[in-house]
Amino acid sequence: MDYFVVVCCGYWQRFIIEKAKELGFKVIGIDSDPKALARDSCDVFIVANVRNPHECLMAVKDFHVIGCITTNDFAQQSVGLINEYFNLPGVSYEQAIMTTNKMAMKSIYRKASCGFKIPAYSLSGVKKPISGSASIGVSKSNIPEEGYFIEEFVAGEEHTLEGYMHNGEFKALAFSNKKKFVEFQVSTSILYPPLDKKEKLEKAYRDYFKQFGLNNCSIHAEVISDHLLEFASRTASGIGTHILPWLTGSDYLGNLIKLASGQEVDEMKPLPDRWALFHFFAPVGRIKEIKEPKNAEDWFIKVKVGDIVNAPSTDTSRVGDAIYLANSKEELDEKSSEVNQIIIV
Repeated sequence: MDYFVVVCCGYWQRFIIEKAKELGFKVIGIDSDPKALARDSCDVFIVANVRNPHECLMAVKDFHVIGCITTNDFAQQSVGLINEYFNLPGVSYEQAIMTTNKMAMKSIYRKASCGFKIPAYSLSGVKKPISGSASIGVSKSNIPEEGYFIEEFVAGEEHTLEGYMHNGEFKALAFSNKKKFVEFQVSTSILYPPLDKKEKLEKAYRDYFKQFGLNNCSIHAEVISDHLLEFASRTASGIGTHILPWLTGSDYLGNLIKLASGQEVDEMKPLPDRWALFHFFAPVGRIKEIKEPKNAEDWFIKVKVGDIVNAPSTDTSRVGDAIYLANSKEELDEKSSEVNQIIIV
């Protein structure tokens, strides 16, 4: 029997699990948490350390696995090792290491001839863990620390670039504008206007992604001005499950599953006049009231009335989010005008 493996089984991963089952696969879910939110959606659920590639491989090596995917950086190496063991078309173990190790990214960049910059190493600026995600461990600092590096601080508006690699080519699907807490550098919202520079983005980044030998995978990158901060060979939760399907009018998750299992995919391209907003709730203080977002396509709130919430220091310390989809900026603004009244402190 053919099995499709999803590493990490949280709230957003359940959409991937359900899509794989819709396509006719039996799904094996792996998560470190025995009470993972999407465990009951899986045909087989296995508790294993998603950060430990060998442990994840041992958990599934006796199954007939035909594809494997995750939406989390810290599980990407586990996916890579499973892909290699079963000779699957997705990201390899070595590629997973390169795309989750920020110093490896910088090293590869120096070999590529591309029309953008990467922040230089510095004695003072932004300190980052060599391997990590979700802004965990990121701070402004001039103090060296083992397992970290310091790079120059790049000012300007931050963007995310979404797309995928297929047949050796990079296809751009979305380019966002991000708003952040200035002090903590944590995103408070991501706005997706219609993509109007698809060919320019593809030309600028194609050669860089090719240097990693990437193919049959999604791409999620973070950009400021002409600087590429970092990127990952996976889709991002919420963005891949709701926003990209809307912006492209495609079965985006189905296509990612097909990419990971070596099947032909349908053409995906951005549609005009489609907008999206990914809003993150970040109240500070004691929560007095929580209202349901009436206009959101989907939402998730993990706190309750009476909880005391501090300002977020990482992406994972935000208390919830809501996704809004619309056919115009005016419609999007009207739908999302409720966001400041959802969680009252």
